Amino acid sequence: MGAKEFKAELEQVYGKYKSNFPRLKRELNRLLKEGEESQDIYQLGAVNYYFALMSYYKGVRSRVFSYAFKAATMLEQTSDYDLLARSYNMLGIAYFAEENYQLAIAAYNRAYQITREHKGCSLLTDVVRNNTAECYQQMGDYRKSIKMFSACLSNTLRKRAEDHEAVAIYGINLAACYEGAGEYDKAEETLAVAENVIHDGVPKMVVSGFYARRACVAYKQDDTETGNRYADLTIESVKDYEDTYELHRDFEQIAHAQIKIGEYDRADRFGNVLLAYYRKSGHVLDRIIAYRVQADYFNTINNTAVALKYYRRLNSLYEKRLMEEKAMQLSIQNRIEATERELQHMMKKIKLSEENAEREPLTGLLNRTALVKTANDFIERAKDGDKKIGGIFIDIDYFKEYNDTYGHARGDEAIRAVAAACRKLESASVKFARYGGDEFFAIIFGRRDAEVNKIAADICAAVRAANILHEKNPNGRRVTLSVGVVNASMADGDSTILDIVNYADKALYQAKRFGRDMICAYDAHGASDEHAAFQTIKF
Repeated sequence: MGAKEFKAELEQVYGKYKSNFPRLKRELNRLLKEGEESQDIYQLGAVNYYFALMSYYKGVRSRVFSYAFKAATMLEQTSDYDLLARSYNMLGIAYFAEENYQLAIAAYNRAYQITREHKGCSLLTDVVRNNTAECYQQMGDYRKSIKMFSACLSNTLRKRAEDHEAVAIYGINLAACYEGAGEYDKAEETLAVAENVIHDGVPKMVVSGFYARRACVAYKQDDTETGNRYADLTIESVKDYEDTYELHRDFEQIAHAQIKIGEYDRADRFGNVLLAYYRKSGHVLDRIIAYRVQADYFNTINNTAVALKYYRRLNSLYEKRLMEEKAMQLSIQNRIEATERELQHMMKKIKLSEENAEREPLTGLLNRTALVKTANDFIERAKDGDKKIGGIFIDIDYFKEYNDTYGHARGDEAIRAVAAACRKLESASVKFARYGGDEFFAIIFGRRDAEVNKIAADICAAVRAANILHEKNPNGRRVTLSVGVVNASMADGDSTILDIVNYADKALYQAKRFGRDMICAYDAHGASDEHAAFQTIKF
């Protein structure tokens, strides 16, 4: 199955089971196992992305990071830039959830770069810019975040005005930045834009976010009636939600505003949501948010004893939070290192598997397909660097007679012996292949003529030294080789692997013609006379 077909299958699986997490997890684990067995780096990367996506929607923020990190690292080695960009965006979301805004911005920037460079990406650049702007907003850089959110909103209104969800999200986020900067009129204007589309098929959580932002802005302007109305709409709209994490900062802000004006019953509703969530999540930051509301409430109603109890708890939590942040940084680094080790181990296995697939089983040399691939790579490099490409064609003398005399099993042993002599001379610039039957071929990059000739001579000498009995060989009654050699310049830019094989084959033919057990070198460019183009090499 190709990458395109697998991606379509994966998207179908996710779409079918995304509301049934246990079943989705089983299906993704099945596909992950298949990818591990086949050592398909694309399949592994794609499945890890969907695991990250599933974890994000389940609210398991601690798991998003490792899946997204694996997905991005693996997909960097593929050509699916769409999934790659989405993986980096998801990695940014994971860093953001852990309040590591610098690393989140770095991940978002990589996603943005990919979407800009590859037009086929489904991830919109405005989505990435929105996420990046949220990081700057959390760090208090309202001017930069306003600029980025404004660009997202104006681009969407100009190009995709029918995308009401995007218009609403960008409008709500921009209004929050204006509010943070104290520009309440602009916040109201922006929310008015969002309000025009807020009920047109926009997801409920986005609607809840709109209500919350309207309440916050109204309270900041001392508009209690409007603030209470939208606060009530907010709390009513989220009553059936399991995960309200993304609204907690707004809930805290609304609760503090309500406590300030004496709306204790309303504030209590938001405080209870925050308390219930921290008990479920166990996160220190969630607990801090909930306790800040409780401390403010009891302090305002002059219940000093209970207020002090919460303040003492908060003081302890702040110290714990500082320690947690340090531990979080260490945890992130440890997870990065552990994931990198896992990926390196996997990549070594995949590389070894690929190398084994390129090797001919009897001899351990390259097969014909791998030879062509290696030769084409050498030739392209040679053309760029004005280097020569060498070819050595090897044939076992009187091999049919050897098989007829000693049998095919002994014939295989002789082939393995010649292959062993070849393998000893392999290097990054010298690669041998079993060309077929008792024939072998070497492709050589960037060596001088004398060096290529010596490689051929060393192989012949090694086979002679092995002293393998061959009664039907008149050349000493032992196994010998006939070899053709060429070392051709790539300066003309027209040579191919077939040209190199053809030149070496001509030289091999001459070696056989002159009695075998010898090496003939062919001058591919020098001599004009066909007979003068050959030179016998001693060994």
